[in-house]
Amino acid sequence: MNKKIKIIDSFTGSGKTSWAIDYINNLHEDTRILYITPFIKECDRIVSSCSQRKFIQPSRRSGKGRKMTHLIDLVMNGENIVSTHALFSNIDDRLLDALRANDYILFLDETMSVVENFDLYDESKMINIEKEELVKQDVQSLKDKGYLKINPDYSVSWVSDDHLGKYKTLKELADRKLLYFINDSLLIWTFPIEVFQSNIFSEIYLLTYLFDYQIQSLYYSYFDIEYEFYHIEEINGKYTLLETKDNKNEIHWKKSLQPLIDIIDVPKLNKIGGVYQDNHNRMIKTSLSKNWFERNPELVDKLGHNVVNFFKHYTETKSHQRMWTSFKSHVPQLKRRNLSDKQWLEITCRATNDYGDRVALAYCVNRYSNPFFQHFFNKRNVRINEDHFALSEMQQWIWRSAIRNGHPISLYIPSERMRTLFIKWLNDEEIVF
Repeated sequence: MNKKIKIIDSFTGSGKTSWAIDYINNLHEDTRILYITPFIKECDRIVSSCSQRKFIQPSRRSGKGRKMTHLIDLVMNGENIVSTHALFSNIDDRLLDALRANDYILFLDETMSVVENFDLYDESKMINIEKEELVKQDVQSLKDKGYLKINPDYSVSWVSDDHLGKYKTLKELADRKLLYFINDSLLIWTFPIEVFQSNIFSEIYLLTYLFDYQIQSLYYSYFDIEYEFYHIEEINGKYTLLETKDNKNEIHWKKSLQPLIDIIDVPKLNKIGGVYQDNHNRMIKTSLSKNWFERNPELVDKLGHNVVNFFKHYTETKSHQRMWTSFKSHVPQLKRRNLSDKQWLEITCRATNDYGDRVALAYCVNRYSNPFFQHFFNKRNVRINEDHFALSEMQQWIWRSAIRNGHPISLYIPSERMRTLFIKWLNDEEIVF
């Protein structure tokens, strides 16, 4: 029987990766490790830091053009392996069988994307909304012609003996029970749950922060995956793994952060993201959401001016010390002189240390989860807490900056909702807006 998954839920900069490296270096030499991390640069860190054992990264050359082929070969040979989330997310039955036969420990640095829109037209230059509409039409056509059916839990089953070359990938994923068609509108993919629930790995360590606020936590609840919480503390100069019984260590950390974070409170800059009352006396708190960007092009332009104003007049910074984000589809509308691509960082970015010199930050979004994901999880009464989700995503983005190294930052969060959630989190208050 598998041991429970160990969620090492420890605040950013507490030493999770450093603990993992030290732990790996002290394991018996026969122990086999698969270490999965978001970026190639972090793979290089594991290779150089885990000096007591040799780690190998899968390569296309060794896999005759396919990294997955090389990864499977490495597992079959019992090598210690470090690779990326991107490659591991493509895990197939061949790799599962190889891992099952070779007794590996999995280290997963940061939560993965375990629920995603399925893009049947991945290589197409169409925009996402066009591709989603085309996939919707394809699925409906296949359903009408009797090739597939949609089950009550939204799962997709291929029920025809015909393969239809164009839909080979769709059929393979449906056969593996990894596809769901939500409300006859959106096709989504889920990561193979057997990775976490069967005898694939002898132990699993997941290194993250605010796990309960993340999609992977909901995914575990949906599939009834058990786990237990740990965290890292530095004791006598050594990073130590401890079972989590309270959050006193985290509270102390947040108090130490408060003097380092200057959250800009300037009404003329923050008004654009304020809560307002509509004609039906309802309080609207969705300013700066994805729909807001779509419906308010003139305000998007004003937001761009606000960000430049913030950087130039409320921070004493140079261009290379600045960092901003928005929804990727609206970067061209916001971009202007003194607001460049080099300063922009995607809202989903996490784990990288490449932006540790950025001290002026503009977080220009109001995050909500994909509503189709909500419908998926609701089938088993698993609910997304929108405020928790938003806070977790924002905290990860902010911690790409100089604050991760203990340096002061100036922070512009024009969305009243997002700003309030961050302040409540920093003061260890109930996260709700």
